[in-house]
Amino acid sequence: MSRFMSILRTAWYYVAVAVAALAIGLTGLLKMPIVQQDQYRPSFSPPQEHDILLAYIGSSTCGFANDPALPEVIERAKLAL
Repeated sequence: MSRFMSILRTAWYYVAVAVAALAIGLTGLLKMPIVQQDQYRPSFSPPQEHDILLAYIGSSTCGFANDPALPEVIERAKLAL
């Protein structure tokens, strides 16, 4: 019976927290700031050309990622872009 009472007590705790959070949200006691989208002005101009990205993802357990020739291959690929 003690285990059941412990579970019941925990369940009531979660219900009480959920009801309290709902009440706080519905009453508006905690106000969230409203962000005006027209306030943001980037300080840079977007590039006029296309950007090229080379992303390499490796792993210490990957056979290909631990190949000694890989750094040179990646460097050649970067220079070829």
